[in-house]
Amino acid sequence: MAEQNGFALAKVRKSYPTRSGEVVALDGIDLVVPRGSFTVLLGPSGCGKSTILRLLADLEEPTAGTVTVHDETPAAIRRAHRTGLALQDPSLLPWRSVRDNIRLPGQVMGRPIPNERIDELLSLIGLEDFAKARPGELSGGMRQRVAIARAIAIRPEILLLDEPFGALDEITRQYMNEELQSLWASTGATALLVTHSISEAAFLADRVVVMSPRPGRIVGEVAIDFARPRTRSLLTEPAFHAVCDRLSAMLHAGGEPAMADA
Repeated sequence: MAEQNGFALAKVRKSYPTRSGEVVALDGIDLVVPRGSFTVLLGPSGCGKSTILRLLADLEEPTAGTVTVHDETPAAIRRAHRTGLALQDPSLLPWRSVRDNIRLPGQVMGRPIPNERIDELLSLIGLEDFAKARPGELSGGMRQRVAIARAIAIRPEILLLDEPFGALDEITRQYMNEELQSLWASTGATALLVTHSISEAAFLADRVVVMSPRPGRIVGEVAIDFARPRTRSLLTEPAFHAVCDRLSAMLHAGGEPAMADA
């Protein structure tokens, strides 16, 4: 049986008018990933990674080309509340408890999330004892856990993550990557993560898509076949370091054909 499409971008271009002329953020983007997979976009600042995520989230429209999500338009997926979104800023409501921040998407949709689901999520993120706490009482890593729990509370088909751990220290970030893997596995969602971190990409992805500086283009892809679930012990393995070295070489070489997958 052929794999069903998760995300598909065909000949996508995105440009923005400015006083000094057109700025091209993306040019000639062709990308198809299977449903239920975890894909990571890796590249330098300004390469258009977040622009691709915003196109998939229906926050922007392409200047040219087509974007589909589960063989539908991003707008149809958004209107049906089938997308979970987590950004670098967790954007929790400061006057709401952890529990009430997690239940927010259901209230917005008019489909209350059962207390049993909230309890399950609190357990998954290890914050059962902080259910009544306000965001100001939490560490940065704890706030990000709440934000991701909120994103998956409605059991989304699509999970879009834009540098959710970018502001965290390296030790906390490694721990959060392990937690994110578990949370994603519990949903079966098609996931896309934007990151600058080579090790984060190699640890989380089924497939890493490497992008060039603006105008953003895909310059290579690497399939990651480490068994799941992955633990922090993977970070010490020679095979993991070999993948990271390959991704680093692709980034610094600008994705020369010899570095891309055959």
